[in-house]
Amino acid sequence: MNGDERQILLQVARAALIEELGGAPAPLWSELEASPSYGGLFVSLYDGADLRGCIGTFAVDGALLGSLAQIARHAGRDPRFIDRPMTLADLPRLRVTVSLLGALERAASPADFVIGVHGVLIRRALASGCFLPEVAAERGWTVEELLTYCCAHKAELPPDAWRDPDTHLYRFTTEVLREAT
Repeated sequence: MNGDERQILLQVARAALIEELGGAPAPLWSELEASPSYGGLFVSLYDGADLRGCIGTFAVDGALLGSLAQIARHAGRDPRFIDRPMTLADLPRLRVTVSLLGALERAASPADFVIGVHGVLIRRALASGCFLPEVAAERGWTVEELLTYCCAHKAELPPDAWRDPDTHLYRFTTEVLREAT
């Protein structure tokens, strides 16, 4: 993906967020000519170092830009921040990050994860939770801490559920696009 395409993705995410918060309608974007296939995408919104929204999907339905715009809108209304709803006044301080996910790979053991390189998706029955690769690195977690925290706080499973053979561990990589600060 070239620099122009990266900028288009960031512009689409910001324009959709502006529209969601009551600003100008987002322009119509034509698809990138050779949009590569991604395993999913996430949009994260930061106010300085504070996370203000992060929503994503592991399955891009339809066109990349349309999916990106929809996810950016949802990130602006992340239910974890319902007590501090985002407004148009927040936009000048917000930095948009788009994470393009590589394919999910089944992990056989915790040794298959490299902190800062692999994100994690944990699934058991109807429960699931995930972290992008940078989360464990930013918090200084070990792989075991990453898996434990993901089970307990994201998938709402017992903290050691990742050790259970009925729990499926997946890893993925990301290509991260960040707005200039």
